This record gives sequence, structure tokens and C-alpha cells, in this order.
Amino acid sequence: MPENIKIVIADDHPVMRLGLSHLIKNEPDMQVVGVAANGTEAIRIAKETSPDVIILDINMPEMDGLSLANHLKEELPELRIVIFTAHHNEAAFNAAIDAGVEGFISKENVFADLSEGIRQVASGKSYFSSVFSDYLLNRIKQDGRQKKEKQSLTEQLTPTEMRIMSLIANMKTSQEIADMLFISVKTVENHRTNICRKLNVKGKNALLKFALSHKNQFE
Repeated sequence: MPENIKIVIADDHPVMRLGLSHLIKNEPDMQVVGVAANGTEAIRIAKETSPDVIILDINMPEMDGLSLANHLKEELPELRIVIFTAHHNEAAFNAAIDAGVEGFISKENVFADLSEGIRQVASGKSYFSSVFSDYLLNRIKQDGRQKKEKQSLTEQLTPTEMRIMSLIANMKTSQEIADMLFISVKTVENHRTNICRKLNVKGKNALLKFALSHKNQFE
């Protein structure tokens, strides 16, 4: 963890920006190096100041916090991101984790969680306010179910069949799959028939529907 944690705050509410800045400035190991009122400003300031941590509100003009998080992870992969929100939304929580966000802190718990959350995230760990613990548990359970389902699929399907299912999930036609795998269309169709039999998938477009609904398990 850096001795002096450099932080950028991005929130469209002036009072919130001021309040967060005041709280952080009271911490001897932290420094606010920039504040932003929207996504565009946040990107510019982050590039100019190279902070260790950026605190993002989910709802901001020009670019919401989740879109901004995705953008920052591409532009500044070493930057650690904390979402700071008043909204308790499981879909937003999961989207933030998928975007690579390291912290998710509730505005209701700002006094208890902010400083500790920043330190944990700056040190390379993750931090989530306790009010989001159910979301985290649900995600862990879901990941476990998906892992078991993927193991089951890999036990039933050959590596080639798994590759074909991945291509089907990415909306590739039999001709496109044949070209990509350097095999004939007839061979692709035979593979599709065998996959349907193994997975007990029946009906028009049933294999495509199955592939789309289990897409992440074929990657």
C-alpha cells in the first residue's frame, strides 16, 4: 500500500464531493488529488493525476459510474476503483464486480467504511460494505453453481464440441464455424447433432438458446 494514498473523487453532488474531501483530508495517509462532477472530468483528472484510488458515484451525468469504471479499467488498469452509492441494487453490484471494481461502499456507512475501504482497496484487496453481504454471498453461490455446470458440460462434451458451442453462443453460423475450424459444414452439423443428443436438447433453435443461456460456461 502506498504511504500516501492519492485519491480522486467523482460525484455530481457538490455537497457530497466536499464532504468526502473533508473526511479524506483528515486521514494522515490520504490525499485528494482531484474532484470531478461528471465522467468526462473524472477521466481527464485521473489521467492527469495518476491516483491510486478513484471513488465513483453510480449516477453521474455524461457517463454513469459503471460505464466509467469499464472505461477506466481499459485506460488505467492499475487504478483501483471504489463505487460509492446510496442505491442498494444487486444488478448494479454484480455489474460493478464484472467491471473489475475493487470496492463497493454504501453512503449510509460512509463514516464506518470509507477510510478502511480505501486502505483495503489501495493495498490490493477488495472491500464491500456489510449491507451488500447478501449480494456477495449470492454471487459466490451463483459462481459455484456455474462452475459445477461447466464441469458437467466439460465431462459430457469433447473439447471440439465445447469450442463449437462457444462459437454458436457468439452467433456463428455452421458455415462460419466450419471456416474457422477448417472442417466441413457436414462435420459441424454432425457435431451439432451429437451435442443435442448428449445435452438432451430438442427443437428448432434449441441448441442456440442453450448456448446463449450458458454462454459464460463455454468461454
